[in-house]
Amino acid sequence: MVDLASKTGDRAKPMWLRALKVSTNWLVIWALPLGLTGIFLGPDHTIFREGIFFSKSRRRHFRRRLCGAPLCLAASGRALSWLTAPQMLERALSGRDHNPVPLSWFLQFVGFLGAWNHPGNLPPLVSATLGALVTTWTTFVPCFLWVFLGAPYIENCAT
Repeated sequence: MVDLASKTGDRAKPMWLRALKVSTNWLVIWALPLGLTGIFLGPDHTIFREGIFFSKSRRRHFRRRLCGAPLCLAASGRALSWLTAPQMLERALSGRDHNPVPLSWFLQFVGFLGAWNHPGNLPPLVSATLGALVTTWTTFVPCFLWVFLGAPYIENCAT
């Protein structure tokens, strides 16, 4: 990774080259597991499709946290057929409304259940665990990108 402070102990200064290096590093960190999933399981496998879908949904619902759950359910249930209607209503949506959990946990549950229902050539538990891991990965890695990109700016604002 990139060293944030100089050798003299000065505060990090925001630079375009540093931002490009950090973005490239985190893009590779994000894409490597998805690429390996696509290579080993194929681009039509549910786990790979979940990784792409949740990467897009996390970016799309970054500011709209409260409406992210129903939109995710609608897309994963109707359009992608990962969840059945009873699963959407009874387990996912009612669980989200009565037990306020972070959106990332909710998305992980949807990823687990979608991969469980469509395991492909894997055992259902293995597929569901990989689906939950890929969903978690694609949900959290973009957050770290923003933290590492913005850290020098925040640090400079504090002085």
